[in-house]
Amino acid sequence: MKLLNITILLFAFTLSAQNDSIPLLKFETEFYKGTDRWVAFPKSTKNELYPFGIIYIDQTAGFTFEYVGNFKIENQRLINLDTSTVRTSSMKHRLQSNTRNLHVFTDNEIEELGLEPTSKWIETYKWNAETPKYKVDIASFYNAVGGSKIALPILEGLYSNGSKDKKLLFELSYAYNALKDYSNARDILLKSIKEYPDDELFYKELSYAYIYLEELSKSEKTYTDYIKNTKERRYQAEMAYNLTYSFFANKNIEKFNEWASITSKIPKANQVFSKNIELMKKELEKL
Repeated sequence: MKLLNITILLFAFTLSAQNDSIPLLKFETEFYKGTDRWVAFPKSTKNELYPFGIIYIDQTAGFTFEYVGNFKIENQRLINLDTSTVRTSSMKHRLQSNTRNLHVFTDNEIEELGLEPTSKWIETYKWNAETPKYKVDIASFYNAVGGSKIALPILEGLYSNGSKDKKLLFELSYAYNALKDYSNARDILLKSIKEYPDDELFYKELSYAYIYLEELSKSEKTYTDYIKNTKERRYQAEMAYNLTYSFFANKNIEKFNEWASITSKIPKANQVFSKNIELMKKELEKL
């Protein structure tokens, strides 16, 4: 087997695009929904060529676009400009959450471009696809880019088998919070903290869930438990600020002042938090 000369570009694939007027292609699909599919990105403003390739998930690096070539449109037909049958190089782009929407090719378009099934391309990356670790890792990447609807059934399936894996529990609770299912998030997180009482992320997500369940006193207690049971406290400022904002939104001046004071005393509280708190104080002074 001939080895590929692989160039990996570690930046988001965010091609500049103009408004494509040809109705043949619609760039309306979030990139993570094009996983394991042939896809095209919008053409740039500088030429008439559309880049195309395959999106897959690397278990270590995450969402990846493997650029294959370019095509153009002539007389409402797709013309593949990459007609070589032997690929000697590969260019990969790691995709981030700000990646542009894309077009997923239909079966007819794949045939028109003379492309092979994508399954032949991605088998290498799925050798362990049925293992729990692979599934949790893939779900984690979906969560990270806004694809929690796809991640959730994967995670729920693993959890239903009785797994108490720390990463699984976090990703499951994160997905519930992201999808505004705060009650399920709370229930998972309370169990998770019993298993892993010193894990910071569980407290952060639980505090968040309680805020949206409008149980601020329980969110406050979660913050207190967090300070008591964790060491690094990387999320202390964020948790305190969220409580500050919540009491501001509820126009609870006494509790707002209490948490504004707590937040301002945290060394890691950044300038954005401080600036916003001052703005909130001015608003409350108008009441």
